[in-house]
Amino acid sequence: MLQKRGPKSKFYPRGSDAKTLITTILSAQKTVVIPKDESIVREMLVEIASYARDLERQLEQFSEQRIQRSSASPVSKPSPLYDSQDEDEAHELLILQTQTLRLDNALYNKHLGKSSHFMLLKTALNIRDEAGAGSNGVIEVETEKSKSWSRAFWHRFPPEPVDPPYEFPEPDLLRKLIDLYFDKHHPIYPVLHRPSFERLVYVDNLHLTNRRFGAVVLVACALGSRLSDDPRTLYDGTQDIRSAGWKYYGQVRLISTSLSEPLTLYDVQLYALSLVFLFPTPAHDAAWFLLALGIRSAQDHGVYRKTNFKKRMSSRFEEEQWRRAFWNLAATDLYMSIATGRPRSTREDDFDLELPPDCDDEYWEIPSHPHLEYIQPIGKPSLMSYWHYFVKLLHIAGLVKDHLFTTRKSALWENSPPDGNDKIVMELDSALNSWMDELPDHLKWDPHRSDDLLFSQSVSLHSNYYWVQIQLHKVFIRPGPLNTGNFPSLAICTNAARSYIHILQACFARPGMPLLPHYIAPTFIAAVILLINLWTSLRDKTRYDPRKDMADVYSCVDHLRAYEKRYEQAGRLHDVLEAVMSVSKMPPPSQKESLKRSRDPQPAQTNLSMPDNSCHKQMP
Repeated sequence: MLQKRGPKSKFYPRGSDAKTLITTILSAQKTVVIPKDESIVREMLVEIASYARDLERQLEQFSEQRIQRSSASPVSKPSPLYDSQDEDEAHELLILQTQTLRLDNALYNKHLGKSSHFMLLKTALNIRDEAGAGSNGVIEVETEKSKSWSRAFWHRFPPEPVDPPYEFPEPDLLRKLIDLYFDKHHPIYPVLHRPSFERLVYVDNLHLTNRRFGAVVLVACALGSRLSDDPRTLYDGTQDIRSAGWKYYGQVRLISTSLSEPLTLYDVQLYALSLVFLFPTPAHDAAWFLLALGIRSAQDHGVYRKTNFKKRMSSRFEEEQWRRAFWNLAATDLYMSIATGRPRSTREDDFDLELPPDCDDEYWEIPSHPHLEYIQPIGKPSLMSYWHYFVKLLHIAGLVKDHLFTTRKSALWENSPPDGNDKIVMELDSALNSWMDELPDHLKWDPHRSDDLLFSQSVSLHSNYYWVQIQLHKVFIRPGPLNTGNFPSLAICTNAARSYIHILQACFARPGMPLLPHYIAPTFIAAVILLINLWTSLRDKTRYDPRKDMADVYSCVDHLRAYEKRYEQAGRLHDVLEAVMSVSKMPPPSQKESLKRSRDPQPAQTNLSMPDNSCHKQMP
């Protein structure tokens, strides 16, 4: 027997009621009396919001009509199958209507994509309205008498175990570690917003009352500890410098047992920072799962869609913090997928979120001049410009992975002519060259640049440029005959490896440059490329003096040995190189060349004989 579920759905006409409600509110001589019934208040808010949305649509349509009438061109573009703007508005309406449910509001406040079941329902309702079979009003679904909407006790996860209070560093050490994080890590991977973060720590003491924010503070301290020589950062009971920061990071509960609870901005920031801390350690496997959880959490908040994302944030300030966290997760996702040879959790086709604003942290909030907020002063290079060009470079790396390292060939490859592979490589090479040409002056390579922050960002960009170039061409380096196509891929990779090593030499020749972990794996790759070039030349009996390359190989070994003191990943890769070289015939490096490079650490200048159809440039 079917149980009665209460009264039928109610329909509230939009337009006239909203106008009456607005008139009543604005004409009231005294404060408007708010109804005690929450459902009535909800209906009022939804009615006003829907009315405002209709007015926005009418205004946009009117503006478009004026533009079309004033346009001299009679040519009109065909309308796309899906209009992203209308699509986003439909999603927002669904979310708004879902919020009228009285049970588990936080649970149902989710972002809905175009393939969701509710989007199909929205389409059905639109068609119903076009047929005159219903009303345009908000549908109120009665849920109080239905067990389908409520959570029974067996649906609940066990309560979180009571964790002991966090143990933060001493006040003086806390400030030093936070400064180290923002001075060294933040310019390369900008996750947090420094002024507001420091205000929450030093003024509001939020880390002492909010455990999720406290966890973010602990991980920031853990990252700062990696670059500190203070013995107080070491794990209790050991003097091993590789334990630095673990006494803080080990206190953090990364995953809640109650997975049904929505994750907050602090959770996503926590995951983004944890990836940087965990990846160069023996616990790097955990980073892979945290990465997916962080991306799914951001998607759950609709952060990957630019229009809905803005509407769901309470302020521009909150919006920009989410934007930073998501882009860091997406960048790390690509890095880790290339390093492990696994698929990404999200790709560029999955999101259209805009990049963070190209302005420094101190220009986010200007209470005295709010019209100048998020605007970089003219003539002052922004440190966030680096991040924009870094993401553009990673976009090219993503195309390399998607087209050259897929399990199944894409349609672009399947339907391409025999020389299609060469065309793809040429286009990606051209994209790399264009990226290099577009760099602003303050990010171009200059080993003598006086500003350490800009120099550090330049090192990161240019070293990653050569890393991406190696990713593009290493797929064509195989055992057997040297000729694998129309590109001298081994020569290109060898030149890129030399240039990468010499940039790294210039970096570490400067006092105060931090041992950031993202140079570890590329250093190993550069050494392997040079060894391949050495052994290929020996196999093919070409005229080749290996001593210069051997000097660079031993330079890689030295860099990994320096990193080994703080990062276990560097020690592992160093051990692998030493083991391979110990059982191979390795010519010694030229002492003269080694001394010369240590005095003048410049990127390699190697002339390559390129085919006429190549879009490569000589290395800078």
